[in-house]
Amino acid sequence: MMLPSQGDTGTSARGRDAASPWGPRGRFVPARASAGAADTSGHDRRPRLLVVAVLIVAALVVALLAGCNQLTPNTLSPKSTSGKDIATLTYTLFGILAGVLLVVWVWLFLAVKKFRKRPESEASQTRGSFKGEMVWTIVPLVIVGVLFYLTLHTTAQIHGQKTSMSVTVTGHQWWWEFSYPQGNFKTADELHLPVGTGVAFSLLSADVMHGFWVPRLGGKVDCIPGHVNTMSITPTSTGIYLGECSEFCGSQHNKMRFLVVVQSAPDYAAWYADQQKPAAQPTGTLATAGAQLIANLQCSSCHMIRGTSVQGTICPDLTHFGSRLSIAGDTLPNTPQNLRLWLKNPQAVKPGVIMPDIQLSGRQLDEVVAYLEGLK
Repeated sequence: MMLPSQGDTGTSARGRDAASPWGPRGRFVPARASAGAADTSGHDRRPRLLVVAVLIVAALVVALLAGCNQLTPNTLSPKSTSGKDIATLTYTLFGILAGVLLVVWVWLFLAVKKFRKRPESEASQTRGSFKGEMVWTIVPLVIVGVLFYLTLHTTAQIHGQKTSMSVTVTGHQWWWEFSYPQGNFKTADELHLPVGTGVAFSLLSADVMHGFWVPRLGGKVDCIPGHVNTMSITPTSTGIYLGECSEFCGSQHNKMRFLVVVQSAPDYAAWYADQQKPAAQPTGTLATAGAQLIANLQCSSCHMIRGTSVQGTICPDLTHFGSRLSIAGDTLPNTPQNLRLWLKNPQAVKPGVIMPDIQLSGRQLDEVVAYLEGLK
């Protein structure tokens, strides 16, 4: 009779060899899955790959759709001559650097493929190679020199634009003031430009450093207290474009935005003529009462409404407030409901803003809103 431990040694050995993960010469050989297990693994993997592919395609579609919106700050979709120059420079530099990277990768791949099986004893170290040192010195210098020249050339093109009108831009915490010296009027948080016309900008700040930037129309230029910077823009397409502050300037930096409205020549001429006019006379009981209320409140010491007794210079000019698209530094669309919310408690909308809560009653809010929205 044979004990269990004394079974067929050949069978036991074959069983151990079959179950052991170690093959000849101590090499590890992973156990092979059965045909059914392999099919199941492949079947499980396909849905995951499909989900990943769908997510990637969805992300690309979302990115493309986002780039179609005019208010998307996309520097690679320029709508001005200087913006096109910057985009062209960006693509050119990217192409050159991508070519350099491709050459390095191909060179590395060929070196690894050719020499990976060479014994270590045959490896050699090149020392004191004058040609090698010259190549590694001159090639990077040439590449950097080309990049530097292209950057200087683009900068010269941008600054060499011809202009026929000027606008003074002043950054405040946290809103933008646009002054049209030739028309003797100002706007706030909304800049209007004629398409195809070169505009020269004088940029300054009333308090801290700000950054003037309209991604689709040009590059960033700082607004520095006590110093005037300049730039020029020639819009090439009509539309509404988002501008923003590119320098951190305080707690409401992210709510210091503005809109650039590029119009056709006739539309811009009509808007320009309207802006030169004094404020419209109030119509209706509510608007008339609102005009009297603003003149008697502390609003008159900060804001200006041309053609009235309200002649403040600290805060935005309200002469044509009702025609603007947004309020509070493009924080809210310009609607009666949003204006009422802003007047009721400015700190709730934009904490830290210098506009105080003037404690208006419900009736007074209706009157002021009616008057301001009527200032077209």
